Amino acid sequence: MASAPLAHLRAQCEAEIASHREEEAAVLAEIGAALDGAKAADESTRLGLERGWSDALIETAVALARQVEDGRHVAERVSSGVRKLDSARQHAQSAIEIAESLASLRELATRAALSMTRGDLRAAAECVQDFHKMELIAGVMEGDDYVALTSAEAALREVSARRAPPPPPPQRPSPPLPLPHRTLSASPPLPRH
Repeated sequence: MASAPLAHLRAQCEAEIASHREEEAAVLAEIGAALDGAKAADESTRLGLERGWSDALIETAVALARQVEDGRHVAERVSSGVRKLDSARQHAQSAIEIAESLASLRELATRAALSMTRGDLRAAAECVQDFHKMELIAGVMEGDDYVALTSAEAALREVSARRAPPPPPPQRPSPPLPLPHRTLSASPPLPRH
């Protein structure tokens, strides 16, 4: 079930990337045209030197100014295209992470429900442990699979509490042991000198 949304998401991302590639090709064509214009300006400069270097110099300066302005516009478009591509890549990566998270959550919920149905509490507990190890993304925690896993966890706790042996009765502390008494004996007299 989770592969259909992933395939749809992947197709959308690929279409957006293809669109950006077409924009990039158009920008590269504009750059090529600007370079061709520069070659023509160089030819005009050569011819201008033959006619008179001052008129040719003025024409060349004007042509170069136009080419610089055109180059600036092309650079802005390329930069904008790169930003769009980067943004699209980030959105696609986020969407893929969410889809993978949902798929993992669904798999764990299904395995936990099956394990609980079969009475395999160990396998169900492993599913719940794996669920707690997941890094959940905001929005995933309202889904049916999230609710199913938290319900399975509650059911496991309830079953575990019913199956646990009762705690042993509290033991009375034993009375303190008597301390041995020592008797003082008379010391032998000290010798006199």
